[in-house]
Amino acid sequence: MKISIIVPVYNIENYLSKCIESLLSQTYANWEAILVDDGSSDNSGTICDKYSNLDSRIKVIHKENEGVVSARIDGVKSSEGEFIYFLDGDDYIAPNALSLLVTKQRECDADIVIGGFRTVTDDLDCKNGDDFIFPHFTNSYDLLQFRFKTSVWAVWNILFKKNILLNSLTQNRELVIGEDLVLNLKISLITKQIASLQDITYFYLVRESSATQVTQNNLTLRASRYIPMIEEMDKLLNVYKEQNIPNSIIKLMEFKIVNILCKEIIPYEEVFKKNKEKLLLLYKKYFSKNFGIQIKVFKRSPRRYFRYWSIIKKFK
Repeated sequence: MKISIIVPVYNIENYLSKCIESLLSQTYANWEAILVDDGSSDNSGTICDKYSNLDSRIKVIHKENEGVVSARIDGVKSSEGEFIYFLDGDDYIAPNALSLLVTKQRECDADIVIGGFRTVTDDLDCKNGDDFIFPHFTNSYDLLQFRFKTSVWAVWNILFKKNILLNSLTQNRELVIGEDLVLNLKISLITKQIASLQDITYFYLVRESSATQVTQNNLTLRASRYIPMIEEMDKLLNVYKEQNIPNSIIKLMEFKIVNILCKEIIPYEEVFKKNKEKLLLLYKKYFSKNFGIQIKVFKRSPRRYFRYWSIIKKFK
């Protein structure tokens, strides 16, 4: 079976070659790599073209900068494989990664197969770092509960059946923060069979200049970018309730919306005033009119509970 590897690329000239070389060293050969150059201003685009000329399995898309969601959408639309695998352009994978994922998929006829990953930094090689292995899950809702507990939402290092992904991939190109969480929530609605590996197949590079770290440093921008995320979650909650999804998942989603809304968005006055109407509606729906969530917040932290009330009071 053919695997389409989607690699979003944006200003990572110092890391990209290592990423692509890890693909070229795969023991499993039936793959294509789609490098989506998302408007890079450094030499990343040139590096993509160089490798495309070296190996016909590597394709390149050059586009204006729109973010990782847009890059993934365009990559998936251009893919020819039966399965999709996301790989960030500053990360890399083990030589047997694709082989292990394919073998597991065939054993279980799984809709998705999740590999283990190791977190590394610029000054560490792949032999060092913190390992993360997913337990075995029998259904997608147990996996969701685990993700809420650990806050591990990444969609890289997962082998997806293409039809599962096509029916789940968001078309909201404004989604910049929380895109992996939203995709996981959508996938869980239609995924039947899940498999996980106990092997480390992916190496996740933590670096200060990454898009996530840059956004963290601009808190007002970060706050505004959370809004599309909770709007998507709000839409999905309606779908989850219609399909009688376990109430434990519903409560976790509601609590997540409340925490993002009250911790990450509302405290930033400029962002709140600009989006006051929609944010107040969400606040009333998920906190001030949701007695169960109020009790949960109060039990976890009375200080946080009263802080939420005080934050919103001054804007009414």
